Amino acid sequence: MFLPSLLFLLAAKPKLYTNPKTRSPLIAWYLKELNVAYDEEIVDVSKRENKSKEFLELNPFGQLPVLQTNGRSIYESGAILMYLSETYGELAKSKSALDRANISKWVFFANSSLSSKVTQGAGRKGSPGWRIAMEPSLNVLEQVLSASKSGYLIDEIGQLTAADIAVASLLLYTPVFHVGEYGLLKNFRQVVDYMEFMSERPAYREAYDNERIRVIEDGIAGYRNPSKVKPKGKWGGFF
Repeated sequence: MFLPSLLFLLAAKPKLYTNPKTRSPLIAWYLKELNVAYDEEIVDVSKRENKSKEFLELNPFGQLPVLQTNGRSIYESGAILMYLSETYGELAKSKSALDRANISKWVFFANSSLSSKVTQGAGRKGSPGWRIAMEPSLNVLEQVLSASKSGYLIDEIGQLTAADIAVASLLLYTPVFHVGEYGLLKNFRQVVDYMEFMSERPAYREAYDNERIRVIEDGIAGYRNPSKVKPKGKWGGFF
């Protein structure tokens, strides 16, 4: 049951309001990557706890995730990622406005371009519309990742950033929403390598449930060898 924490102002740790069937786990993933201790509260959306008066005081849109810290609530996953980057992550060390712009452009790209396209044709044979929607973005990502020596999106920084969390978390919805559609990424080897690289990170595996991890592993194997892999899962409606 969702219980708002009136004592949060006395707590030292940030608190993540979450539900595994929303985009909240990407915030948990980044918190774990940053080794930030945090409290977590599951909000039961099936019981409309996210529409309760108490929760709407945290986020008037009634959506997850929400991060509460220093007595204030931050919502929208992109805003939370940027806050964490600037407070605990790569931007806490670098005060460069150019580094901030370099990270935020990918976070904005993920939330504006990728998030609306990755579910195109979900649950329908052949995933109609997905390729037309996604290929322009995938072409750019393929070029960027091919040129990256570090394996991360922003080679100038050369380490995992909030940009990778934002983009990879959405790319990894592809095998979840398009189970068995292994031909979708046949021309994007670098993108598949990147998806595998990111999904194998221990923090990712801690943040996401085992069923999703299994479906993602099956999907990546299928993208590499479509004739040798039989789908083991079904579309689960995560987002």
